[in-house]
Amino acid sequence: MLADETKQRLLGRFRDETTHQIALLWANLPRLEQAPDNSETLYSMYVSCHNIKGNLGMMLLLDNNMPDLTEVARRLELIMQNLSKGTTRLEPEIYRLLNQNLQQIELGLG
Repeated sequence: MLADETKQRLLGRFRDETTHQIALLWANLPRLEQAPDNSETLYSMYVSCHNIKGNLGMMLLLDNNMPDLTEVARRLELIMQNLSKGTTRLEPEIYRLLNQNLQQIELGLG
Protein backbone atom coordinates (compact mmCIF):
# COMPACT_ATOMS: atom_id res chain seq x y z
CA MET A 1 0.00 0.00 0.00
CA LEU A 2 1.39 3.38 -0.99
CA ALA A 3 1.49 6.28 1.44
CA ASP A 4 -0.90 9.13 0.64
CA GLU A 5 2.01 11.49 -0.01
CA THR A 6 3.50 9.06 -2.55
CA LYS A 7 0.12 8.56 -4.23
CA GLN A 8 -0.38 12.30 -4.54
CA ARG A 9 3.10 12.79 -5.96
CA LEU A 10 2.56 10.03 -8.52
CA LEU A 11 -0.89 11.34 -9.43
CA GLY A 12 0.64 14.77 -9.99
CA ARG A 13 3.29 13.37 -12.29
CA PHE A 14 0.78 11.33 -14.30
CA ARG A 15 -1.53 14.35 -14.52
CA ASP A 16 1.32 16.62 -15.69
CA GLU A 17 2.42 14.12 -18.32
CA THR A 18 -1.16 13.63 -19.51
CA THR A 19 -1.67 17.39 -19.75
CA HIS A 20 1.55 17.65 -21.77
CA GLN A 21 0.44 14.88 -24.16
CA ILE A 22 -2.96 16.55 -24.59
CA ALA A 23 -1.21 19.83 -25.46
CA LEU A 24 0.84 17.98 -28.09
CA LEU A 25 -2.34 16.56 -29.60
CA TRP A 26 -4.00 19.99 -29.75
CA ALA A 27 -0.86 21.40 -31.42
CA ASN A 28 -0.83 18.58 -33.97
CA LEU A 29 -4.53 18.69 -34.89
CA PRO A 30 -4.15 21.61 -37.35
CA ARG A 31 -1.10 19.87 -38.87
CA LEU A 32 -3.14 16.72 -39.28
CA GLU A 33 -5.96 18.64 -40.90
CA GLN A 34 -3.55 20.28 -43.38
CA ALA A 35 -1.65 17.06 -44.17
CA PRO A 36 -3.77 14.05 -43.08
CA ASP A 37 -1.31 11.54 -44.56
CA ASN A 38 1.80 12.90 -42.84
CA SER A 39 3.25 9.80 -41.19
CA GLU A 40 5.33 11.78 -38.69
CA THR A 41 2.30 13.69 -37.40
CA LEU A 42 0.17 10.54 -37.32
CA TYR A 43 2.80 8.61 -35.38
CA SER A 44 3.38 11.45 -32.91
CA MET A 45 -0.34 11.73 -32.27
CA TYR A 46 -0.75 7.96 -31.90
CA VAL A 47 2.07 7.83 -29.33
CA SER A 48 0.48 10.72 -27.39
CA CYS A 49 -2.87 8.89 -27.35
CA HIS A 50 -1.19 5.68 -26.20
CA ASN A 51 0.63 7.53 -23.41
CA ILE A 52 -2.57 9.27 -22.31
CA LYS A 53 -4.38 5.93 -22.12
CA GLY A 54 -1.63 4.42 -19.97
CA ASN A 55 -1.38 7.47 -17.71
CA LEU A 56 -5.13 7.53 -17.14
CA GLY A 57 -5.09 3.83 -16.27
CA MET A 58 -2.36 4.38 -13.70
CA MET A 59 -4.17 7.39 -12.26
CA LEU A 60 -7.32 5.32 -11.86
CA LEU A 61 -5.36 2.62 -10.02
CA LEU A 62 -3.96 5.25 -7.65
CA ASP A 63 -7.27 7.06 -7.12
CA ASN A 64 -10.45 5.08 -7.73
CA ASN A 65 -12.50 8.23 -7.03
CA MET A 66 -11.39 9.88 -10.25
CA PRO A 67 -13.54 9.46 -13.37
CA ASP A 68 -12.62 6.48 -15.57
CA LEU A 69 -11.45 8.13 -18.77
CA THR A 70 -9.57 5.11 -20.09
CA GLU A 71 -12.37 4.14 -22.50
CA VAL A 72 -12.35 7.65 -23.98
CA ALA A 73 -8.57 7.44 -24.33
CA ARG A 74 -8.86 3.98 -25.92
CA ARG A 75 -11.29 5.36 -28.53
CA LEU A 76 -8.89 8.24 -29.23
CA GLU A 77 -5.99 5.82 -29.63
CA LEU A 78 -8.04 3.58 -31.94
CA ILE A 79 -8.95 6.51 -34.19
CA MET A 80 -5.28 7.47 -34.47
CA GLN A 81 -4.27 3.87 -35.10
CA ASN A 82 -6.79 3.59 -37.94
CA LEU A 83 -5.68 6.91 -39.43
CA SER A 84 -2.04 5.76 -39.24
CA LYS A 85 -2.83 2.46 -40.96
CA GLY A 86 -4.86 4.21 -43.62
CA THR A 87 -8.02 2.24 -42.78
CA THR A 88 -9.78 5.50 -41.87
CA ARG A 89 -9.61 8.82 -43.65
CA LEU A 90 -9.69 12.16 -41.85
CA GLU A 91 -13.29 13.03 -42.64
CA PRO A 92 -15.01 15.90 -40.81
CA GLU A 93 -16.77 13.41 -38.50
CA ILE A 94 -13.44 11.83 -37.50
CA TYR A 95 -11.94 15.27 -36.85
CA ARG A 96 -14.97 16.11 -34.69
CA LEU A 97 -14.54 12.86 -32.74
CA LEU A 98 -10.88 13.64 -32.09
CA ASN A 99 -11.82 17.06 -30.73
CA GLN A 100 -14.72 15.70 -28.70
CA ASN A 101 -12.65 12.94 -27.06
CA LEU A 102 -9.80 15.32 -26.24
CA GLN A 103 -12.23 17.79 -24.67
CA GLN A 104 -13.86 14.99 -22.66
CA ILE A 105 -10.49 13.93 -21.24
CA GLU A 106 -9.56 17.52 -20.40
CA LEU A 107 -12.88 18.06 -18.61
CA GLY A 108 -12.51 14.80 -16.71
CA LEU A 109 -9.07 15.78 -15.49
CA GLY A 110 -10.44 19.05 -14.20
